[in-house]
Amino acid sequence: MAGKVAVLVVSAWVASGAVGLRAQLPPHAAQRPLATVDPALAAPGWVVVETGTSFFHDREIPSVGLRGDVLRVPELTLRLSVGRRVELRVDTGYEILLVRERREGPLSAELDYDGESSSDIRDPVVATLVRLRDETAEGPALGVRIATRLPVASNESGLGLDTTDFFASVLAAKDAGPYRWIANVGLGILGVPTAETSQNDVVTYGFSLSRWVGKRVALVAGVDGQVDPSGQIRPGTEDTAILRFGTRIGSAASTIDAAILLGLAEVDSPVAFTIGLTRAFRVLDGS
Repeated sequence: MAGKVAVLVVSAWVASGAVGLRAQLPPHAAQRPLATVDPALAAPGWVVVETGTSFFHDREIPSVGLRGDVLRVPELTLRLSVGRRVELRVDTGYEILLVRERREGPLSAELDYDGESSSDIRDPVVATLVRLRDETAEGPALGVRIATRLPVASNESGLGLDTTDFFASVLAAKDAGPYRWIANVGLGILGVPTAETSQNDVVTYGFSLSRWVGKRVALVAGVDGQVDPSGQIRPGTEDTAILRFGTRIGSAASTIDAAILLGLAEVDSPVAFTIGLTRAFRVLDGS
C-alpha cells in the first residue's frame, strides 16, 4: 500500500510547478472542491494538477455489504490542454476503507483483505473535454465531456466493482457579475457487477454557483449525482446526490480549497470533508 501511495504523491509533486493565474477565473481555473465540470478548459500549453485529501464518514458499499469511513489520500486530477478547444483529463487517487460493519452483500464472497481496513487505487476516469462555444455577453460557454471509468480497483478490496463505465455529458457555464454558474447533465452507462451482460443507464447531473468575495477568495456551492429514471436498484449503480459548500483561495502561485460535503442518498456518506491544492505549469507555448 505504501508504495502505491508514494507513486501517486510523487506524481502530484513533480507536476506541481509554477502557476499562471489571472485575478478571477483563469482558463485553467481550479474546479475543486466542486464536482461540476467547467467548459472553460485548461489554457493552451498548460498542465493543471488538482490534488487533495477527503474523508467520508459512514459510507455504505451495498454491493459487498461493507460500511465504514473512507479516506482518499491523495485525490488526483491531471488536466492537459491539447488545443484551444480540447482538454484531456484523468481522475484517480488512493482510497483507504476503515471497516465498521460487515454483512452479506451480492459480492461479499469476493472480499479478500486483512484486518479492519482495506485499500486500493481509485478507478481512473479518463475523459476528453471539447469546448463547443465560447462564453459571450449573451450566452454561456458550452462543451461536452466523454469519459470512461476503468476497472482498476478490485472487488476483493471492496472498493472496486470490476466494471467499465461510460459517460457523456453537456457542460455549460457563465459569469454574472461576481457569480459564476456551471451546469452539467448527461448519461451514464454503468456495468452491473452482479450480471456480466447487464448494464444500467442513469442520468448524471450537477449544478454549482461560485461567488468572488475578493480578488483571491471565492465561496462555492453545488449539488451533483446520478439517478436511475426507471427507479431500479442494482448493486453498484445506486442513486447518489451530494451537496457541497466550500471556499477557494487563489494567488499568483496556487489555489487552495476546502469544503464540507453532505450526502442525500442512502449510499452516500452523510458528511464528508475535503481540502485540496491546484497548481499548473506551462509545458508548451500556447496557440
